Amino acid sequence: PLTWVKGEIDNALDTARRQLDGWNGSDISPLKTAATHLHQVYGALQIVDLQGVSQVCEAAERLLATMEQ
Repeated sequence: PLTWVKGEIDNALDTARRQLDGWNGSDISPLKTAATHLHQVYGALQIVDLQGVSQVCEAAERLLATMEQ
């Protein structure tokens, strides 16, 4: 089942990484965009029932939310 969503997961993770690479420490827009893409990864991982990996994604989302503050 993972092969069905792997391409989308890879794309979302790549976009999140690029957003974080471009973060300047003050503008929160890249953090919000990265969090959105991580949430998409989380959802895809939930669909294919990869609970452990989805929990890591969820923790990364929480970290980004904390960084926004």
